[in-house]
Amino acid sequence: MICSRKSYAQNSNQKEIPMFGNPFVEKLRQFFFEAMERGWAAGSEKIAIPQLSGYKAIEYADGHLHLVDCWCKNQESNASSGFTTIYWKGHPVWTMQYSGRYMPMQKVTDFLKSTILKSYKEKRFYGGRGQWSLSSAGLIYINTVESNDFEKFSGRETIHDTETGQLYGHHCYSGMALFI
Repeated sequence: MICSRKSYAQNSNQKEIPMFGNPFVEKLRQFFFEAMERGWAAGSEKIAIPQLSGYKAIEYADGHLHLVDCWCKNQESNASSGFTTIYWKGHPVWTMQYSGRYMPMQKVTDFLKSTILKSYKEKRFYGGRGQWSLSSAGLIYINTVESNDFEKFSGRETIHDTETGQLYGHHCYSGMALFI
């Protein structure tokens, strides 16, 4: 089926899915911040996913919108990977993937969470992660965003020791709208 630049298009299940409209993209963006303010960075309750061994998830829903944030971590290597998907009326319309490794230090995890949560609370989109840079308590977070459009984005975040420059970890991330 060919979709036109109208507010809505039909999929094969005959359900309306918003297409190409800035108001819908802005609604998704605001929902993303609302959901993620209540997500991993905020310490929300995690659920197990029986079909995905080792994964944890956080869900949030409001009306026709539903967000699922899933991730896994290898305890031996500290490598982690995850994905966040926003659904509209049960159809995936936006996604983000991230993967990397952080040292298992509580101060690094706490700093990463607070940095990411700060951008969510300010409703500022930096590739879906933390702001460009932030330093606190001997750590510096740097987010190198390659593309920063909510509809298509990518980048890499790192945390370093401010005195020694030692790298404590990184994540690469990317994402996009699925209806364009």
